[in-house]
Amino acid sequence: MCRVQLSQDTIQQLRELRMHHPHPRVREKVDAVLMCALDFSRPQIARLLGVTETTVRSYLKAYAEGGLDAILRFEVEDA
Repeated sequence: MCRVQLSQDTIQQLRELRMHHPHPRVREKVDAVLMCALDFSRPQIARLLGVTETTVRSYLKAYAEGGLDAILRFEVEDA
């Protein structure tokens, strides 16, 4: 099961980012975190985003370890 607790402020920040961030990979990471907070399972998130469960796990792990800053970062190969 996917478990992320988000404050209302964080949810609002994430919603803004998912609509307006210029990089699609960041928007994808934000979507994964939001879906997790809404009790979607990792397999469900992976299917909805069209990525592997491993990718979803890496997004959620990055958020758990580094918060919002961690998911806002992206590597050159993410471009």
